[in-house]
Amino acid sequence: MSQASSNSGLTGVTPQQAREFLWRKGKVTDFLLDSNQKFLRDQLKNSKRKTHVGVFSRQTGKSYGALGIAIEELLSRKNITICYVAPRLKQAKKIVKSNFEELLKSCPPDMKPKFDRDSSSYVFPTTGSKLELYGFNAEEIESARGPKAHMIIVDECGFMSDLKYGLKSVLYPKLNSTKGAMVLISTLPRSQGHEYWDIVKQAEFKETLIKRNIYECPRYTQEDIDGFAEEVGGYDSVDFKREYLNIMITDEEHAVIPEANDEKLAVIVKQHPKPPYYDPYASMDIGGKDFTFIVLAYYDFIQGKVIIEDELLFRGKRFTTKTIASEVKEREELHWGLKKPFLRVADNNNPILLNDLSVDYGVSFLPTAKDNKFAWINQLRVMVNDERIIINPRCKNLIFHLKNATWNKSKTDYERSADGGHYDGVDALAYLIRNIAMTKNPYPSGYGMVAGDGYMRFSGGAKSKFEEHLLTIFSYKNKN
Repeated sequence: MSQASSNSGLTGVTPQQAREFLWRKGKVTDFLLDSNQKFLRDQLKNSKRKTHVGVFSRQTGKSYGALGIAIEELLSRKNITICYVAPRLKQAKKIVKSNFEELLKSCPPDMKPKFDRDSSSYVFPTTGSKLELYGFNAEEIESARGPKAHMIIVDECGFMSDLKYGLKSVLYPKLNSTKGAMVLISTLPRSQGHEYWDIVKQAEFKETLIKRNIYECPRYTQEDIDGFAEEVGGYDSVDFKREYLNIMITDEEHAVIPEANDEKLAVIVKQHPKPPYYDPYASMDIGGKDFTFIVLAYYDFIQGKVIIEDELLFRGKRFTTKTIASEVKEREELHWGLKKPFLRVADNNNPILLNDLSVDYGVSFLPTAKDNKFAWINQLRVMVNDERIIINPRCKNLIFHLKNATWNKSKTDYERSADGGHYDGVDALAYLIRNIAMTKNPYPSGYGMVAGDGYMRFSGGAKSKFEEHLLTIFSYKNKN
């Protein structure tokens, strides 16, 4: 039985009859779209949020999928308007025409929309609903002012100029009375300075970003993907990673920690088994209008790695001495029990706060030196690249800050972050790195060694690489 007939519950009918039945019911995306495109449809149906941001790789059919979703809405609701916006009106007409030719192949002739040249819109005769086409660049978006819309699809946002202005001043007001959805879809722009980067970062921070890469498209084989990769310079090329894998390649000229890319974070963001002996640390970057950001960590002496266990953020009403002290104590006890931090450090932007934390609550942070900032940022970069920093997955804000922090044009400070802060987690981590006593051995003398039979050996349990190395150097043969 065909997919169309099985989904409709019809038996004894041809696939063509089943499809016509579904067309007349306005239920067409089940057979028009592939599983990759249905992912976007399901997000739209199942989420109440107004804005949906999607990053789709090349060749995954994002325009086809978005227009298929639009067709289903236009056939199932009377007298609604959906706007489709491309970088230029001419481009919008070309995209919609080519995709409609494919999407509407099985549509009954009396239901097919007619194109009105004067209004640049497709009108669906059975419902009176229409798809209006607009361009965005070269001030074309100004022509979209006015009438309400029930959904707006903005395609190829990463290639539009003055994107935020057009969205806020022209397009979003069209949805005010209808409370319709805004769909922002694109491949990633080449420049990290493009405004769509900020929109993607915000959606990623809120965990609402829709991402679909070439491997998630069911229409391509590995051989097909091999061909795509070869065309753009191979699997390791920047173009393949950005265009087909949706990896936000960091602009090293402006990124604070360019090593903290998706690939590296996939390796260093993980759970880490806590060693039997370690020195805990806390580091705080004090904010005013920005976040006060605290990282809790320890140093694994055997592995030579800094392990970030948790993070705390304070701003607004939460930025009180009592709240900071209470939550720091609570988290430290949660992770380290009765073990006290070897050291807590903070910048000295607010000496009154540091004094009150120490005197009133017994939570002492020592002021850290802040000179040679670039040297310590570079040290942080090296440690991230060498995988000497491990971050617990619960530290979502720190991960976001490391991945997205960028310098301002003069490289004297960071840009504002999408969460409303100032990438404060980067400085908190840099203060931590510069104050960890990496040569201090927390293990008691002779730990892990037992004497007997005239030689030394390690006690039972899994051996670290360091222990195995020592065994290799100081191995003794047992004559027995």
